[in-house]
Amino acid sequence: MKKFAYIMDSTLAVSPDQFADLNVTVQPLYVIVNNQPSKDLYEISATEFYSALEEGLLASTSQPSAGEFLETYERLKADGYTDIFVFTIAGKLSGTNQSAQSAQSMIDGINIHVIDTNTTTAIGSLVVKDVIAFAESNQDPQAVIDYAHDAFDRVEILVYVDNLDALKRGGRISAAQAAIGGLLQIKPLLSVNNGVIEVATKERTFKKAIRKVVELSEKRPIEKVVLLHSSKDDLLQAIEASFKEVYPDITYEVADLSPVVGVHIGPHACGLGILYKK
Repeated sequence: MKKFAYIMDSTLAVSPDQFADLNVTVQPLYVIVNNQPSKDLYEISATEFYSALEEGLLASTSQPSAGEFLETYERLKADGYTDIFVFTIAGKLSGTNQSAQSAQSMIDGINIHVIDTNTTTAIGSLVVKDVIAFAESNQDPQAVIDYAHDAFDRVEILVYVDNLDALKRGGRISAAQAAIGGLLQIKPLLSVNNGVIEVATKERTFKKAIRKVVELSEKRPIEKVVLLHSSKDDLLQAIEASFKEVYPDITYEVADLSPVVGVHIGPHACGLGILYKK
């Protein structure tokens, strides 16, 4: 009989022990502040990290090495698992998926299934939980993989950011796209679909921008949603009020944007992580 274990990277998680009771290991990426690396979520909290950004400290990120993934694989193999499903941040946004795949080739005697979620943020963890529930009644690894891909293909992130400077520094968007955010104090709204960050639209004021984030989600019925914010109560309150106005009957979860994500979008961001219905 097969025995499944799961790994998701820290950009998809809410906390290191999230879903620990479901055999889920959170593999941390690294946040580097003032040349000091810290394990995302494990050694630096979202609140600590965003406070550092507010103070003007420069930050960068680093993916886990193949060796770190291999250590996790070996531990789970020793625990008797036959298959490991590994969920990573979009390969177009990070080399984490490549590290997981490289480690896959370094171990025998256990089946490793590396899945590029094509997304990030805590909405990913909700999809992982759904995948685990499906796997409980289906022992076919390929069926689990197909289920995961179908679900992640229905995920979208819509987020307000104060400016695009951090994304430009990290090379996630072009200089031409970044220039949009500097024009006439325009407030850019980003979308993440299939691992690609795009400027979805732009507004002139913060209030209009927040309303637009929610309006952009109305194109398809929502199955699950997470309200995302950069560890700031005012941003959370703004996106929460706007969401409730449009969707008074939809339940939602709330999560910080992880420090690794925060490095690339800056300290003033909020939005929605959405799983749309089929």
